[in-house]
Amino acid sequence: MDNGVSVESIRVVSEIDDLVNLEGKIVMHKVTPVGKQVSIDYTTDLWETYYNVLAKESCSLSSEKDLYLFEVSTFKNPNAPLYLEFAVKCDIAGSVFWTNGYQFLYDEDSQKEFFFNEFQSSSPSPSSISSPVDNEKECILCLEEFDCNEFVKITDQCNHENDICKKCIRKHVKKEILDNEEDNELLNEGNFDILCPDDDCRAVLKEQDVKRFVSEKMFNRYEQLKLNFTLSLIPNFYRCTNQDCYSGQIHEGEDTSPIMTCIACNQKSCVVHNLPFDNIRFCCPECEKLEPVSPSNPSNEAEGTEVKKKRTSLWKRLMPDKKNSPKLREIEIEKENAKLLLKNLEELEKAEIRKQQEEKRKSHKVKKQEKKSEDYIRQLKQCPACKSRIQKSGGCDKMTCGNPRCRHEFCWICLAENQNHRTDCKYYK
Repeated sequence: MDNGVSVESIRVVSEIDDLVNLEGKIVMHKVTPVGKQVSIDYTTDLWETYYNVLAKESCSLSSEKDLYLFEVSTFKNPNAPLYLEFAVKCDIAGSVFWTNGYQFLYDEDSQKEFFFNEFQSSSPSPSSISSPVDNEKECILCLEEFDCNEFVKITDQCNHENDICKKCIRKHVKKEILDNEEDNELLNEGNFDILCPDDDCRAVLKEQDVKRFVSEKMFNRYEQLKLNFTLSLIPNFYRCTNQDCYSGQIHEGEDTSPIMTCIACNQKSCVVHNLPFDNIRFCCPECEKLEPVSPSNPSNEAEGTEVKKKRTSLWKRLMPDKKNSPKLREIEIEKENAKLLLKNLEELEKAEIRKQQEEKRKSHKVKKQEKKSEDYIRQLKQCPACKSRIQKSGGCDKMTCGNPRCRHEFCWICLAENQNHRTDCKYYK
């Protein structure tokens, strides 16, 4: 750690629109800044950004104690993760110290704070910034290689190897939440489980598992979906049909009205057909007859008992309960058929994706094997005398053929005899 200073961690402090504000922590090793003026700075030249990220300089911070902080703000493309490579300069009483180079990848579902490996390998330059990678392994989904720390157990029920990277797990969990949120049937009534992305496992993620892999905002949306399912089990509970309103309430229909007014947003909905009501058009003539105040059914405080009985009878025929209403049964059948069709399409799509992933995995494996073979072949040379294949595993460049019938001595670099090197050989005299 010749640099004397290093970056211990960096964290996302806030996100405002496309602007991401970060704060990093500096650690002093061979430097004793007590009682000295400390200035922490960086330049945009040292920020290598990708995915159209623009680095913006901001004021840096320093403290009088052992904790030294720096700030940076960047503009993040909303459709891509934030990727930065950076280094930090510390000016301590006129002596300049550079940290090593660091890489930072952040998306909205990533952890807010990231701790770096304290022992970076080399000093950075504006054009060359690197970070060490130890014990890498390959993700079975994206086929990319990551540090082993990027592979964790997904659920307590998972018995398979931790061979899916955090990036793919986050992507999978987020997609499951968004897909189910977009499903209008599910938003109003259904339940769902998020399964392990490993096709051979399919364990169900618990709430604490989901929380580990998504942002707070995304987890709140997940909890809202779970709440929707719980509320849907309550008799006579109906969701508001306003897509921007997640509220719902019990509508008993005591006045035999099919129209429910949301207590949260005042949106009117027809509980018979689960459709918005615009104060003019009813979903069907029977619903209009049910409404106490409608174009064909004006307000009449002196309404006779017989009319009320007829309306009550019609209400009971349409809405005796959620399960036994003929109209709702018909609607439910249509819903189930649509869900079944959607499920079949999803299964076909997943099967096709699995097939493509398997083909990609096989192709990638073949390429890796071919590369290993090529690398191995490149390490082999032919003996100039007997043409036997020889692999050099260390030592000097003076070689002796391993063939007992040959034992020819030659130079590994130019393949000439050791006493007669070629002119382009480094041993030529």
